[in-house]
Amino acid sequence: MNGSMNFLTRCVYAGAISTLWYLPALAEDSKADTPPKVEQLSESLYQMGKIQFNSAKKEIYIPCVLKHDKVIIEYVLTTEMGKVHETLFLTDIKPFNLNVVLKLLSFQASKELFPVLDKNFVATNKLHEATEDEKRHSRFTVNVSWESDGDTVNFPLEELFLHTDGSGATMPPAPWIYGGSYMHRGRFKADINGDIIAILTDRTAMANYSGETRSDDTLWVPNKPLLPAVGTPITLTLKKTETNQ
Repeated sequence: MNGSMNFLTRCVYAGAISTLWYLPALAEDSKADTPPKVEQLSESLYQMGKIQFNSAKKEIYIPCVLKHDKVIIEYVLTTEMGKVHETLFLTDIKPFNLNVVLKLLSFQASKELFPVLDKNFVATNKLHEATEDEKRHSRFTVNVSWESDGDTVNFPLEELFLHTDGSGATMPPAPWIYGGSYMHRGRFKADINGDIIAILTDRTAMANYSGETRSDDTLWVPNKPLLPAVGTPITLTLKKTETNQ
């Protein structure tokens, strides 16, 4: 009970903080959405907006739909504001709400995949360094599930991509790393750009693939034989791994 109450206290605090972050948008647009509250659905299951999350399992459940099954893919997940023409999944969640949920589950942003910028904001050849805590609390896996003929189909995300060389190779498993996006002129950049999870490293996205192929935008297409029809409702499960690897 104490653990549950402590988490609820954090949820209330997060709701207050998210309201403060929304104020610039509300000031600019009187029709802008107000931040949703965190609702408790069961002992460990909560919901913020359209995002559900489990505080005990350290899992986040994101509703989306399959957007493409043929094109070369650079993003796993975007909103309609994002790079829709090259994303596998499309969602209508608010990226900022997802950021709050990640913080509630004790994620820490790691900038280790991004180059350091010089004084003129030009990328250098040096990557940001991450602390051991940032590494440990930034990594997660992604599982993809959908309903088919009354059954639930599940795949690790990486198995749903095929290499463009025709070898039949799937994407090598590697941690997905929460980078946090950033605030720009009082707005959350991922809300503006709509890019949430990227394969090709993107500083504005909320999370990125850490595999060695992350700088090549020509490598991955959907594994169509495994996927349902375009437009099928999908659930992405992000699970915190708490590893430094």
